[in-house]
Amino acid sequence: MVKPHEPPSPNLGSTPPKHEAESPDSGSLAVAENPAPASENPVPASENPVPASENPVPASENPVPASENPAPAAGWESILQSAVLGHWDEAAFAERARMYGLPDLPLGVPVLVRCQAWHPDIPLILRNFLPRTEVFLLNDSEIFLYTSPEGSSDANRKSLLSWAAGLISQIHSVLADELGILSYVYVDTPGTRGLWESYLALQRLARVHRRFFPGEAGLAQWQAGFAQLFAQSPSEPLEHYSGSVLGKLSPELRQTLQTYFHTGLSLTESARLLYIHRNTLIYRLDRITELTGYNPRDFRQAVSLFLAVWLAG
Repeated sequence: MVKPHEPPSPNLGSTPPKHEAESPDSGSLAVAENPAPASENPVPASENPVPASENPVPASENPVPASENPAPAAGWESILQSAVLGHWDEAAFAERARMYGLPDLPLGVPVLVRCQAWHPDIPLILRNFLPRTEVFLLNDSEIFLYTSPEGSSDANRKSLLSWAAGLISQIHSVLADELGILSYVYVDTPGTRGLWESYLALQRLARVHRRFFPGEAGLAQWQAGFAQLFAQSPSEPLEHYSGSVLGKLSPELRQTLQTYFHTGLSLTESARLLYIHRNTLIYRLDRITELTGYNPRDFRQAVSLFLAVWLAG
């Protein structure tokens, strides 16, 4: 009896069969032993891929512009520049100065220089002229300085005030002589306020100068006097007051009043400057009293007359 053909049982101990594969080099068939798939259970690179950052944190949640928070090493000039651009108030400036631990400045004189024209040598000339300048801020054709006289390490407020009084004419002259540039110079009283307060005060002083002292080369804070009270007032009521007081006076009597006030109410000195006899001056002053109702020889009434003369320019 013929048995049906059965496949041979696998011989677990024998060598596994060989499979033929085509050789890429010869074109013939090459023999590969136990070829296996690259992976029977391929595992993805990541079953639960995690993004680079599930909760990315920005570099700064509340970024502050560099101009508002300059590095401490930048110093007073950088903070001043930021204050000018950001229109800081005095409290904000003082807070930044404390935050960055800037060193205290020695006693000095705040100065503002405004030039009608610009030349690149202006900063160099001013630095050479004022070598002990602690702060030098350039803003367009305007320069803010914090300076003191050379060789005065022990300067006090009184000596600085005397030195500062001459700065207006000196800076005005050196820029005119060296470069032929017209400038206006404003000086703050030494030791009376902080650096940023002085900068703002000098800006206001420049407005007072333009309005009430246009013919002068500049103005010092202690020279402005009560002009600062009228700096924000409209021109019309001031002009009306001046006209109502002086309206009846002739040019000769107005000149007499101006000279009289210029000499500090001195009859003798006023008569000398006007080239008139002392009795003639007394007659003119009496005439002024009749026409205006104010007696220039009485201090309280003289103040009203002086204000009218001053407003009239």
